[in-house]
Amino acid sequence: MSRTPLNPPVPLPDRAVAFLRSRFAQYRPGLNDGWHLTSRNGRWAVVWDLADREGGETPEQAAKRLELAKALAAGGYAVSMPSGFYMVFFADRPHDDAGPRYSVVTEDSVLGGLFGGPHVVMDTWTNVNMAAFPKAEKARERCAELEREQALADAVANSTPNMAKYLAWADEILGEGFWFLRTEEHSDTDHRPPTVHERIDALVDIANAALRAATFERTGRRVAYESQEYDVAWCPRSSTPAVGYFPGRDPEDRRTPLMDAAIQLLVDAGLTPAVFGEPVGDGAFMIEQEGFQVNSAPQARHGSPPLWVSLCGRGIALAEHGQAVEVLQKAGWTVNPSEYDGLHEAFPPAGTVMPQQEDTTPGYPNATDHAQAAPPTTPRP
Repeated sequence: MSRTPLNPPVPLPDRAVAFLRSRFAQYRPGLNDGWHLTSRNGRWAVVWDLADREGGETPEQAAKRLELAKALAAGGYAVSMPSGFYMVFFADRPHDDAGPRYSVVTEDSVLGGLFGGPHVVMDTWTNVNMAAFPKAEKARERCAELEREQALADAVANSTPNMAKYLAWADEILGEGFWFLRTEEHSDTDHRPPTVHERIDALVDIANAALRAATFERTGRRVAYESQEYDVAWCPRSSTPAVGYFPGRDPEDRRTPLMDAAIQLLVDAGLTPAVFGEPVGDGAFMIEQEGFQVNSAPQARHGSPPLWVSLCGRGIALAEHGQAVEVLQKAGWTVNPSEYDGLHEAFPPAGTVMPQQEDTTPGYPNATDHAQAAPPTTPRP
């Protein structure tokens, strides 16, 4: 049985040539200025050259290079313009472009210390090195800046000209962050579970609310507005979440070895720790994941410092709260209901000696893993 052969896909450089040829003059040495393609280490790029000049880049070439980049981006290609290169790298934009575009890669080889530093900001869409830094922190900052620019550019490209100013304003009010939590409250008792979104979703939503003349309230990194049907809030996910431990209002309320021991027992038993993110005013924190939480109790009744074990949320937390009590009791802890509904006072086994330690970070080992293990389910404590 004969089969009709499928047409092979047109190679990327051929498609780029056809796209650019209909929009810009093509370079001819000694005859006219224009663009031409070049390849560097397997990556395709387009350059604007002048017919009668070589070396460096003139203001005219820089302007034309920007035009080429904008045209290719509008045509659906991924483009990169790393500093120090007088060319526009391009590639096919991935079919699934969800998630961050840029990442920080640390080069451990001898060459890692060259070209600005071992911490390289990579454009994963074009596989191009955007910048390199001696310190990882600076590389992460540049990575975040590029993600922010990408989100705003994508939002503007897919909106009307009138919306561009609102999107720029939304970008400023949201500040830094790639992943954002969105919460909805339809009444005092109807709190919809928070959902996790990319930055562009928050940009578009805030811009549309501004277009409708909504009134905004900002508390820390949390931005809220009221609509006729419900109240909406956006808050970035924390880069240093506090897992299993409610930070509290008092700066001196810190994680202790005793709290770590209780949290470790519960985590090892497979129970879900609460995850607290950005502060949202008056000692409250954004809840990124519901579950158990451990606090320091104010007074000791049995000669040793107690803990409070409680829940945060309406779903997983409610189902697992009783299990948390059982786990601690099986480990020899004394656990009693407190005078406050939903809280249990817990004491370690008799003779337990906890090492003294200074304050640890608010998070917990593998805090990021815990924070991403399940979607957040409650808006705030």
